[in-house]
Amino acid sequence: MATIKRLAVFGLAITWLAVAGCVEESPRPPVEMTAATLEAAETAWESDDEHVPRETLARLAENRRLQTIILRNARLGDEDLALISGAASLKELVLPASRIGDRGLRHLASLVRLERLDFDGVEVTGEGLKALAGLEQLRILNLHQTRIDAAGLRQLAALRKLEMFRAGGPGITDQGVEVLRQLPSLRFVHLMDAPLTDAGLQHFHEMTQLESLYLDRVAVTDAGLAALHKALPQLHIHLDQTHPPGLEHDHRHDAPPGRGDTPD
Repeated sequence: MATIKRLAVFGLAITWLAVAGCVEESPRPPVEMTAATLEAAETAWESDDEHVPRETLARLAENRRLQTIILRNARLGDEDLALISGAASLKELVLPASRIGDRGLRHLASLVRLERLDFDGVEVTGEGLKALAGLEQLRILNLHQTRIDAAGLRQLAALRKLEMFRAGGPGITDQGVEVLRQLPSLRFVHLMDAPLTDAGLQHFHEMTQLESLYLDRVAVTDAGLAALHKALPQLHIHLDQTHPPGLEHDHRHDAPPGRGDTPD
């Protein structure tokens, strides 16, 4: 059991490092989308193709064993998610090139087994996040850029198993990030292009479970980061993809933080 637990933490941290930009996921060759390959997809479907026919998405959703869909370059929209919403066993939906809005998220409300959701949320507001409140198994939420405001961020409070959260936009404010304190499982946070200041950093001071905080293009100061480091000396802090002076950690960026430190 200890070995399994270590592997799970290792995989989770590798995923986070790839999301945060410390390492790049190895590119996989695109798979030709034919009836035969769809039939053989078993539990996972990954593709680098830019165009995914709607009939392919519908066929994927018919596979009741399918747990993972990763479409790295496909630009799906809200209506495409309506087709995917029938994949009842889906646990991972990774669509980094897709621009999804509130209507698209409402289509995903039926995917109650979903553990990872990754897409460009530039059109997402708090109404969209409300549709995710019922996804109680969600562990990784990567929205890239959003239009979520402080009220919308409060919808995250329902995601008690959330371990990783990445988002950016002008609505990620000092008041908005306060809700993150209510997430007992949250360990990795990445916020970017946001008006976050030292006042917002204070919300993290009591989050003793937090392992990694990445901040890009925000308004925090060295003094605010030093105060956070004093409160959480074990916290791995990055500002604009570098360690702030005096807050360096002895770790390699091609290895996950905390590897080997998982308790039995």
